Amino acid sequence: MIYKFFSNIEFLLSSLKNSQLWFSKVEDFNDPFEWDVPYRIDTTKNEEQIIKYIRDNSFHKPESYIKIKIDFYLSNPSKLEEEFNKTLAYREKKGVCCFTKEENLTNILMWSHYADNHKGIVLGLDVNLIEISHTLDWNNGHHITIPWIKDVQYTNKYRFINPFENERPTVKDVEFIKSTIWKNEKEVRLVSPLFGLHNFNASSCLKEIIFGVKTPEINKSQISNLFKNNILYDVQIRNCIKDKERIKLKIQ
Repeated sequence: MIYKFFSNIEFLLSSLKNSQLWFSKVEDFNDPFEWDVPYRIDTTKNEEQIIKYIRDNSFHKPESYIKIKIDFYLSNPSKLEEEFNKTLAYREKKGVCCFTKEENLTNILMWSHYADNHKGIVLGLDVNLIEISHTLDWNNGHHITIPWIKDVQYTNKYRFINPFENERPTVKDVEFIKSTIWKNEKEVRLVSPLFGLHNFNASSCLKEIIFGVKTPEINKSQISNLFKNNILYDVQIRNCIKDKERIKLKIQ
């Protein structure tokens, strides 16, 4: 199971009524280090691989041209890095939807930061049953590939990408790396080729709805009406409450 915190009841109701989730643009991240991992190439270690790469990508070019290009890039590794970094522009179109793990349902900070000071609501989805596609693809009569779903890895190391070194993170790895300052989030991330609204199979993967300690009664009633109107079916309702003996939250 993975869980998504909602602070805005209107967004939540829209998500449930339309079976849709919003995937944010990378530029909207609140951490400037997110995905800001450029290529860093070491010509002293990767000379042979660089030469092979240039030759493999210099189709029908004369040998004199290839040699000039090899000498130029070996002497100016920053220029080669620039060429690789241009290929990262496609990430501007990607979308991310963030979830957390079950153990975070009693995390006071998570409810405070991501659920409107405990007035929000959390959705629990079965990660093994999730099927998601961009709304544009539904309109065109086909589906995109299901987004990558993976636990975020936390580190304080600035990770560079080197396409010529296997031990370096790949572009895909970088999409699931964050600073250790965020490790309390225990984030599970869904990454899609496109940002924006995505359809998801709420009828089969939505399993739980958890109310916060201070979720207003009117909002609880709005959720109840979804059951009455047959928008929600076999979903368990749970409540986050304050422990009476300790400064701690618990779920009932």
